[in-house]
Amino acid sequence: MKRKIAILLIVALILSFIPAIIVNAADATVVYQKISSMSELTTGKYVLVAGNGYAPKALDGTWLSSGTPAVNGGAISAADAAGFIWDITVDGTSVKLTDANGVTVAPKGGNNNGVIEGDYQWAWSFESDGTFKFAGAGSDTVVLASNATTTGQYPGNHRFRGYKTSTVNGNPSTYPYEFTMYKLGGEYVEPEVTEPEPEVTEPEAAAEPSAQAVELVNQINAVLETFGVTADMDDQQIKQAIYAQPWSVQKPTISQIAQIEALAEELCGTAETAAEEAAAATKKYVCGICCYEYEGESLPADYVCPLCKCGPEEFTLAE
Repeated sequence: MKRKIAILLIVALILSFIPAIIVNAADATVVYQKISSMSELTTGKYVLVAGNGYAPKALDGTWLSSGTPAVNGGAISAADAAGFIWDITVDGTSVKLTDANGVTVAPKGGNNNGVIEGDYQWAWSFESDGTFKFAGAGSDTVVLASNATTTGQYPGNHRFRGYKTSTVNGNPSTYPYEFTMYKLGGEYVEPEVTEPEPEVTEPEAAAEPSAQAVELVNQINAVLETFGVTADMDDQQIKQAIYAQPWSVQKPTISQIAQIEALAEELCGTAETAAEEAAAATKKYVCGICCYEYEGESLPADYVCPLCKCGPEEFTLAE
């Protein structure tokens, strides 16, 4: 009974994670896409990235905390957008800015630096470089900007708040206020990766045997035939065939053998010289029986010499 209860508890635990897994899997495909026109700024969820790469997060005292979301190819994934999401309600040229905690923020008021909680309509404008600017309304001439200072008595450490227009305009690199907007919408599409087609190299046609090579093979075959040797015999069968011949069978003379050896040496010597002088990238394999040459990247395992019919074991790689 205890074992059954334990199993049921494990199953219940697994089932409790399934919705979260499904949601996370779905979120992984959602992205915040960059917008670059006035008409695209409509009510929705956004990530606001200033020119220094920092983005405002939730209200923290009189500041908006900040961080640097990862931007890839003009988009921010749902996972990377976590904590940076703002609900923006658009009403003509005004917007409400509500952080990830559901807090709507406003300038500190009185044309002072700072930001507080409050139901407020920020004035927005579209800049010529495709960015957006959020400013105070009426006499509250402040601009939402980052403070890039990291030293001094009151370092901003890239946090955000409302700053006087005179302060921002006088030092825009320290107080970046132009935002690239990334709006929730669409799904992430994996870029298509086109695998390069493998390059097929056609094997080079084997060179035609020379007249001298053909003559050499014919002479060798004539000698072997006097002993009753055929091409399909192995070494042991060749020996047996030779030993079985009666003494009456005419044997090749020493002179004939010397001529065959001289011709073979001449042909093989020529083949070696040609191999050394060749600048081709392919390798050359020489038959040890008839000196037939095969050129290619490698000698096939089932290759058969077109002249003497021997296998690849008789071929050696030319130096």
